[in-house]
Amino acid sequence: MGRKLRTLFMVLLLSVGSLSAAVSYGLANIGESALHSSSYSGRISDALLNPAALPLIEGDHVFYVDAILSEAWDLDLFGSEPMPGLQNLKSELTFSFFSRNLSLTASSSTYFAERQLKGSDVTYNIYNALGIQIDWAYAFPYVSIGMRIKGGNATIRENKTILGPISAIENAFFSRFDTLKGNDYFSIGVAIRGEVGFFSASYMIDEIVKISDVDGNLSVGWDNILDSMSFSMSFRYPEFTKRGDLNLLRPRASVYWKGNPAEKVEFGINGELQLQLLPTWDMYISLGYIEKNHSLFHFDGTNGLFMTGIELTTDFMSIKVMFNVDTASWDRLYPSLSIAFFR
Repeated sequence: MGRKLRTLFMVLLLSVGSLSAAVSYGLANIGESALHSSSYSGRISDALLNPAALPLIEGDHVFYVDAILSEAWDLDLFGSEPMPGLQNLKSELTFSFFSRNLSLTASSSTYFAERQLKGSDVTYNIYNALGIQIDWAYAFPYVSIGMRIKGGNATIRENKTILGPISAIENAFFSRFDTLKGNDYFSIGVAIRGEVGFFSASYMIDEIVKISDVDGNLSVGWDNILDSMSFSMSFRYPEFTKRGDLNLLRPRASVYWKGNPAEKVEFGINGELQLQLLPTWDMYISLGYIEKNHSLFHFDGTNGLFMTGIELTTDFMSIKVMFNVDTASWDRLYPSLSIAFFR
């Protein structure tokens, strides 16, 4: 089994340069959420964000599939324009296969954007992105390291009139898309994560090497490293008591920044309370705050996004609901629903 899996990875590695995840539409959705942190470990979603967390997944999972439906609503459009419920709808489907030190993740996402009102009709640009991601990691005592190779591309259907739900489904899933030039993407990143007791920290560089179809050139340098690096610190309460019983309440919290600290960075802080109801049933309640253009130690609510989520997990599936709101005006709402299966 191990030899076959390694062979599969080698074949995919040779072909990954022709596949993609465009920066705006690919596998980065988890990373865009303040409810996740690169220094967290234990869950599959942690390993999808940070390859160094791969050997630290709790449980012997080998397969994971996640379907996510999300929106970005401008609440002012409700009652003033037709079809206000369809503004920036995004559907994502992710498949992952795991071994202890290797993982393969493939994704497909469809995204409605650039909504325009033309008379009584509503038109959208509809994007579709395919992405592939290969992770390798190894764990030592107290420290784990990881490497990530990812790539992909996006296609588009431009200025499509949507008349209702059936029209949206037809255009998103049963129609031909055109090539979106300049959107092929390939990169290599690395990560290191350390953990001592309750405390953990992580340092990631998403793009040590990058090839973009915009110019087709190989890009290696400090600009890539500084712009794509992130640092995170977190703590997590242990799963079991000293007597071997489950802790009913298991909190964790994290703070992180991403980007060049000499310039504007992305800053996030979050906390999560895990209720270990039964050995195979858990509930997670999460709160988070993120700023996309943050000056270190200078908070500005006009750049902020407040996030909250609740998740129920069993030994084979999870259901998560998130509601995020723009703190600049509080009139933009970002709901999402995620249903995942694993074994």
